[in-house]
Amino acid sequence: MIIDERQNKILNLLNEKKFISYKELSKLLYSSTSTIRRDVSKMHSQGLLVMVKGGVTSVNTNATESSRSLRELEGTTEKRKIASLANKYLIDGESYFFDSSTTVGQLVYYLKNFKNTTIVTNSLDTAFNLIQTTDLDVYLTGGLITKKTNSTTGYFTIDMTKEFNLDAIFLSCKGLSPDGFITEANVDTQKCKYEMLVNAKKKILLIDHTKFNKSYLFRTCSLNDIDIVITDKEPPFGVMELFKKSGVKLIY
Repeated sequence: MIIDERQNKILNLLNEKKFISYKELSKLLYSSTSTIRRDVSKMHSQGLLVMVKGGVTSVNTNATESSRSLRELEGTTEKRKIASLANKYLIDGESYFFDSSTTVGQLVYYLKNFKNTTIVTNSLDTAFNLIQTTDLDVYLTGGLITKKTNSTTGYFTIDMTKEFNLDAIFLSCKGLSPDGFITEANVDTQKCKYEMLVNAKKKILLIDHTKFNKSYLFRTCSLNDIDIVITDKEPPFGVMELFKKSGVKLIY
């Protein structure tokens, strides 16, 4: 297959799927991964597509909030490590809010042997995985389904969230700003997480190192409102100072 033909096929595939991994491209185009990466790098420099971790995405993809399929592929190792550290804060018999993040979604795998725990979530994927792998009571908050994150948002989600008084919330975020605020790119996501925080006794933030010093438009809360932060590696000096000033318990 000549180069121009192969690149055209990549663009056609992106028009259909928005995100494709290098492995899938290699299989579909009968080319080595190294060949695909060279093509992709050239196309990225020409503004034809966007290179991301694990593959490529369309230039038309909304830059403010990644699709869930893309987020699931990004930083999988880091997310699993964070979930393994957060596991010790899961106690059978308690009740939890799980936000719609793919990081928090990793906690599902640690609940298989639990019997008396209640989970409230706005994530369709998390709710489905829980009912498939556990016998726990699972509440899915109603509301408008957002395809990009496969979660519910809006007035009905927030209104239902207010009805609960749970032991803890496990949440992630789009970014931790340099001045110590947990931020989101989407106002509906921010509002939903805020209400979960208000109605949870303990606040546990799961955040990988790539989100440090990232600031987005909407503030969910301050680090001062968080009890425990769990991350995948030691934070840089400036971020570490933020954690110390806030008095939050840091685990990595």
